[in-house]
Amino acid sequence: MTPNTKSGRNDFEPTTLGYALLGTVRQQPQSGYEIRRLFEETPMSSFSSSPGSIYPALRRLVQEGLLVRADRAGTSRQVFDITTDGIARLKCWLNRPIESADVRHRYEALMLQLAFMEGEVPPRVLERFVAGLARETEAWAAELSQYIEDNRRNLPFTGLLALEQGLAVTRARAQWAADSHRALRGRSNP
Repeated sequence: MTPNTKSGRNDFEPTTLGYALLGTVRQQPQSGYEIRRLFEETPMSSFSSSPGSIYPALRRLVQEGLLVRADRAGTSRQVFDITTDGIARLKCWLNRPIESADVRHRYEALMLQLAFMEGEVPPRVLERFVAGLARETEAWAAELSQYIEDNRRNLPFTGLLALEQGLAVTRARAQWAADSHRALRGRSNP
């Protein structure tokens, strides 16, 4: 990771919300209000649009030198823009390989990572990411399936139903990732 030139620290790690803010502002400088609306009106609604979560996160990113406030030309409104350190930190996160724990506990963060990759990482990194996603998700589906089979008789019926739903979702995600990997390979090898 690139050291933060504003605070001199390099141990600050943005939260998933922090990376959502960095990626959003990387695409286009925006005011806090515009970001809140984006989080309310788009599939990014999984993030709270509450001023109590957005503005403290933005302030922290500014404090750490990853974002700056800038005047928007022709208005009195300020926008947040990403710094060179912010771009470096975002790209470091986007280049991070997938681990099995990510698929089990941070799937939404993986989808956020994927959403910001195009144009920010080389095609081979994107392809490696999706291949890793397919591999790790399939491995997790196999583990879930084995757990269900090994414990079927000891599980309450509703517990079994919940596990089978989780397995069905995981299998669907694995299939989607495998299909996406093939599509990416096809796109890079016309």
